[in-house]
Amino acid sequence: MPDKKVEKRLADLGVMKKGILVHRDGVEKFVNDFQEARDSCQVPVRIESLDRVYYEFLEVQSEIEQLDDEEQLNRHLSERADFEARYCTVKGFLLSKRSADANQAAQNASFHHPPANQGTFHLRLPQIDLPKFNGDFSKWLSFRDTYTSMVHSNADIPNVAKLQYLIQLLEGEARKPFESVDIEADNYGAVWDALLRYDNRRFLKKQLFRSIYDFSSLKRESANELHELVDEFQRHVKALAKLGEPVEHWDTPLVNILSYKLDPATLRAWEEKTSQQDDVKYNDLVEFLYQRVQILESVATDLLQRSQPVQTKVAGNVVPPKKYTQSKVAANAAASDSRSNLPSCYACSGKHFLFQCQVFAKMPVSQRRELVSQRKICWNCFRSGHQARHCSSKFTCRICRDRHHTLLHDPSQSSKSSCTPAIASNLTETAQETAQGRLPPTNK
Repeated sequence: MPDKKVEKRLADLGVMKKGILVHRDGVEKFVNDFQEARDSCQVPVRIESLDRVYYEFLEVQSEIEQLDDEEQLNRHLSERADFEARYCTVKGFLLSKRSADANQAAQNASFHHPPANQGTFHLRLPQIDLPKFNGDFSKWLSFRDTYTSMVHSNADIPNVAKLQYLIQLLEGEARKPFESVDIEADNYGAVWDALLRYDNRRFLKKQLFRSIYDFSSLKRESANELHELVDEFQRHVKALAKLGEPVEHWDTPLVNILSYKLDPATLRAWEEKTSQQDDVKYNDLVEFLYQRVQILESVATDLLQRSQPVQTKVAGNVVPPKKYTQSKVAANAAASDSRSNLPSCYACSGKHFLFQCQVFAKMPVSQRRELVSQRKICWNCFRSGHQARHCSSKFTCRICRDRHHTLLHDPSQSSKSSCTPAIASNLTETAQETAQGRLPPTNK
């Protein structure tokens, strides 16, 4: 990776870390100003927020430590130690405030519903946002690291609760061996050790290599299929890097393997772009493909707009469009085929992307944010399957440059310097253009 790209990535990570520290400071302020009668109901939510911020910090800080100069390592390690110390202090306080309520609730539950036997006991667990694992080896490392950080290494969580967390997070083939396990503290170690059969580095490397070769080739141009291919290919390459493979030196094999999976039109476009280059980089191919996805989405949007018949208004009466000629029918059929490949809108169930939806654009910002949260889609690109912090899109909010879609920008939560009246007006115009069908070519 060129130095400029490293510097750019470090700058982006620095901005992300500032946001994380702001959230951490907010929880600390809650603790410092805590009043039992007023704030006790917020304790479970604050614990969940603190855990999420802690995980995000570890992820960002680890990448910074890997990319930055070695002479900065001691400073980064000191920042990590300070964050973890403050995290433990704040969480210890919150857990102490929750323990009294939890004990009382447990007593009430025991009084009204005595357990039939120890094997069927289930603890009511606080909500923690963790990925699930279904036995897919390519997802094991991510699951293992996240679960270990959030649950397994957390001394504040009893083993019986850890076991219940673990069983709830397993699906499919990974869950089958443990379906009849009793939820007892003594069983946790055995279940976790049994699950570590997936932690076979040699086997994981072999399966990741095989999977990269076995990806299906695309038969036609499709924004969704191309985006899914690049995301999955990238995930496997990153997993190999995590296992210690020198993927940064594999430009030629990775470029060739991924090129073989492309549809003919995309492959031709890539070859035309790099025809004068002796050496091509894997990262350049990935960047080119993500740009290609945006182009295909833009074309799909244009075709969708052209397929809408135009109505004219004369003296208060709506004049229906003229009869279609054969060429117009053909054009409309082509647009219809394109529209059939579009996803169902989360707001109105129509065949278009969420950022193109007129119903969504007419909603207040608060309702848009609530809809996106309920649907559990990415705040930045409006796709499912990942969160904004893992979003591969190069775009950010056009107003505040944060990792969310411009249509989710809330002026009331921005500082005066970052949301002038002119910028707020720009946000309003963006929503109006979307509602009227005059859409930007991409989600930004």
